[in-house]
Amino acid sequence: MIRKHILFLSRYGISGLVGIPIPIAFLYVWVSLLGLEKSYLIGLLFGFILALITTFILQKYWSFRDSEPGGVPRQLFSYSVVAVLGLVLNAVLLIGAKILIESLSLDFFQGWYLIAQTVIIGIVAVFNFSLNFIFTFRHARRKRLWHH
Repeated sequence: MIRKHILFLSRYGISGLVGIPIPIAFLYVWVSLLGLEKSYLIGLLFGFILALITTFILQKYWSFRDSEPGGVPRQLFSYSVVAVLGLVLNAVLLIGAKILIESLSLDFFQGWYLIAQTVIIGIVAVFNFSLNFIFTFRHARRKRLWHH
């Protein structure tokens, strides 16, 4: 039984790891390549949407082994709500990191924003996992689909 839980958490973690570089890469392109520093939170939003779609598909079908199509609308809605809450948490933490880093007389946009975003993603991942496990994929959890 413990082995099955470890395998599940590994699948969930790998699915989440696939989503990590998406918003970071998008934010880098937005800020560093496109020069849109003043609207860095919009870049965060677009990266978030791409990561949301990718990770929902991986979490539903691979992590939770839930191939039932009937639950997709409800699950996608719940997953999106959790992700939006995670996005708000991410934005608040990123703004806080910007304030903190600039209070140390450092230029936030000289690479510090990427380091901050990487750390914040870890915090938000734990938050999202907890809510998705409890709410979004409760059907798969009740039927123990994720054990297989």
